[in-house]
Amino acid sequence: MPTMRGSRENVETPCTIRHGYVSVYNQKTHRARVRFPDKDDLVSYWLPVLVPNTRKNRDEAPLDEGEHVVCLFLGNGLEMGYVLGSVYDNGNLPPVGNRNIRVANFEDGTRVFVDREKHQVEIKDSFGSRVRLEGGNIYLQAAPGGGVFIHPAPVFLSEPMNFPEPESPPAGDG
Repeated sequence: MPTMRGSRENVETPCTIRHGYVSVYNQKTHRARVRFPDKDDLVSYWLPVLVPNTRKNRDEAPLDEGEHVVCLFLGNGLEMGYVLGSVYDNGNLPPVGNRNIRVANFEDGTRVFVDREKHQVEIKDSFGSRVRLEGGNIYLQAAPGGGVFIHPAPVFLSEPMNFPEPESPPAGDG
């Protein structure tokens, strides 16, 4: 059984890693209760969810109910533990599957896309407006019926422009 050595005491604590599904998520405390199907749908206590940064740089990635997560528990029960993160499974595959692309797709259609090989960054909102940085150029495209406004004086661009589509690699590449 895996163990974890305490930092203040010289004691080893047994650890358990479990797969489960978010039952409830509290966005104010960034904690979740997790349901474990292999334990007759037993639900954990409130568990802190790990994030990359919490001090000078601060990250927040809310979990959805039903999200497949991996948890680490200290001791033999489900009282003390952490949600380590979400995992893909056979019913929910990565959106791109390319090691050079980092993407965040949101339920409403918003997308943040970075291709480190082609040096492209693109943000698309749920209405279809886009901003792309590529090759030293900045491309702006408003959604149909929308406009582009630049401060301090608004400038409306009405001419349609050729907005290059990103090349989507086949899923599973990389």
